[in-house]
Amino acid sequence: SQSGIAVVWTAEAFQSQTGKYVSVADTGLQLRIHGAVPAGTWNIIQGSDQTNIGKGHRAAFVSAASAGFGEATMGVTVTYNTSHTSIPTAGQYRTQLTGTIVAP
Repeated sequence: SQSGIAVVWTAEAFQSQTGKYVSVADTGLQLRIHGAVPAGTWNIIQGSDQTNIGKGHRAAFVSAASAGFGEATMGVTVTYNTSHTSIPTAGQYRTQLTGTIVAP
């Protein structure tokens, strides 16, 4: 779009379900721009975020926006985070990373 667009990536806390028990772990997101054409068109709005299950923050968001027509290559790193004082319950943990493109 000539007016620019925004891209938002979202992920909820990691979950593992064994029978009726659900275990969770925090999810971290980190966003970076590898390259943009024309240069300087894209900016990171929110570069990192992390869920905080203990405080009720169950989704992490990162975002970037363009100031006009252009393209970019970006990378999103997803991390599994646990407290250094706790040991996660054994299991297969999953989260889903969703990317949304928003035009004005």
